[in-house]
Amino acid sequence: MCYWVLLKSGVPIARSTVQEIPKELYTTEDFKEELKTLDTALTAKFGDPVNPNEETDDHGYDINAQILDTETPQYEPWKPEAQMPEADEWEPDAYDQYISAQVILPTQDGQALGTVTVRKKDLHGNPIGISNKNPILDTRVYEVTFPDGHSTEFSANTIAKCLYSQVDPEGHNYALFDKVVDWRRDDDAVADHEFLQISHNGNIHQCRTTKGYKLCVKWKDGSTSWESLEDLKESYPVQVADFSVSQKIDDLPGFRWWVPQVRKRRDSIISAVKTIDLRRKHTNMESRSPRTLMGRIR
Repeated sequence: MCYWVLLKSGVPIARSTVQEIPKELYTTEDFKEELKTLDTALTAKFGDPVNPNEETDDHGYDINAQILDTETPQYEPWKPEAQMPEADEWEPDAYDQYISAQVILPTQDGQALGTVTVRKKDLHGNPIGISNKNPILDTRVYEVTFPDGHSTEFSANTIAKCLYSQVDPEGHNYALFDKVVDWRRDDDAVADHEFLQISHNGNIHQCRTTKGYKLCVKWKDGSTSWESLEDLKESYPVQVADFSVSQKIDDLPGFRWWVPQVRKRRDSIISAVKTIDLRRKHTNMESRSPRTLMGRIR
């Protein structure tokens, strides 16, 4: 804690401790004379506070300005934009939680990823609807822009419903896989002539790596992104294997060591499911035959 003490010279000094003047000194002539001397010196330095004027002292300071710290210069901000703006300069949309949000919304062609751009207003410039903590009671209307450039109006409760349906319990966003549309590889990928390796025991085997391969995935919301082959191989092995065969890249080092096994296992599972289904149908037909029914009657 610091106190500023104003001296006769007009220059304040900082002190961490001060002492209160005893009340019995207020009535003494010596104390009154000291106060009068101090007031006279400060009036000569800064002017009369009762009848202020616009004159300045010898140093160019406004004599009517409040004296806080004459020894510490007051600097302007380094950048004008670094100043704290006034409260009246803030717009309500700056605190709107839906503005700039990206959400999958229904369209005429199905679903698409849109961006909430602005809140809708009426002819007089007033925002439409009233906000509410309960999304069901929120009547605000927003304009959503889609990647193809067209905009559509959606209510706040529709946007909130779609947002909540696209996140997991921990708040992480997720997208639904549609298909693989493209592929590429960089310099980190194993060269075609280096797909065979010799192990420490002298055996020759294929290089089991997916490093350097990227696949372009199209999601259900219409967006695309480049994902690593390592992740897609574990999440969507059958779709990636079929894509590699259709593009005739299943002989590349990043695919040839695992694509045949995945496709073979897929075919085995489909064949087993068909066999089980045929056995069930055959069993149902036998249970409905006339001979079985006659045996049950007897």
